[in-house]
Amino acid sequence: MAGSGQAAVDALAGIGGGVVALISTYPLMTITTRLQTARSAASKSSKSQQPSEDSSQQQQQLLPLSLKSLISLYSGLRPAIFGTICSQGT
Repeated sequence: MAGSGQAAVDALAGIGGGVVALISTYPLMTITTRLQTARSAASKSSKSQQPSEDSSQQQQQLLPLSLKSLISLYSGLRPAIFGTICSQGT
């Protein structure tokens, strides 16, 4: 029985570590996805011969400017946490 208690402690430690790591890095993943999407859209618009904005201007538009924007960096975090809990808890 002592082994099952240690397994539960190990599972909780894995869940805790996974959730902390996910919360810490999730905004970076969101920003990366937004930049890749903007880059893809910019390359598509340049292929269609439409004038496009400078890439530095596009990046400035993607920077969070308010608390609402900051919170939006965490959109979609709940399912990711759920998946982490399920995968780390087994």
